[in-house]
Amino acid sequence: NPTATESTLYGGNLSHVTDESRLHTLFQPYGTLTSTKIMRDLYNSESRRFGFVSFQSVEEAQRAKEALNYQKLDGFEIRICFKKLTSDFKEGANLFVKNIDKNVTTRQLDELFSEFGKIVSCSIRTNIKGESLGYGYVQFESEEAAEAAKEKLNGSARLGSPIAVEKFVSSKNRTAPKNNLYLK
Repeated sequence: NPTATESTLYGGNLSHVTDESRLHTLFQPYGTLTSTKIMRDLYNSESRRFGFVSFQSVEEAQRAKEALNYQKLDGFEIRICFKKLTSDFKEGANLFVKNIDKNVTTRQLDELFSEFGKIVSCSIRTNIKGESLGYGYVQFESEEAAEAAKEKLNGSARLGSPIAVEKFVSSKNRTAPKNNLYLK
């Protein structure tokens, strides 16, 4: 028997109106569901725009992932990957991509970057209407694949306009210039 994590899918970039019953209806044709859960804010109960769907088997989860990844749901291009622990992600294998043409889909971004290695997660950030904000993230399985993609794709215009590709640096590790002036 697979563990719950092995047969659980993460669904991201969901609309704020997508609920558990909508997820259940979407994923049900691919196998026996054991649970569906939309993650909500503790204080106001609003959707955090991601959730989890668990299947009885890994094969059912894989089938659903292949069929539904990057499909539109309630106006948003959803992204699906297998649930992982935060500690499973390699910080050095995460790329930040900006200057993405507004017409480029997450699927197109995934296909471009997958030439360099296995992708764990890929997303283009969107506004509340599901429109591209022109930047996104690509999380590779290995740092070597991320480095190769960065070297080859930084400045390339294979998706229209030239994109900028750089290593992702979390906000806690960024240093911002101090431009404050204190007057007494």
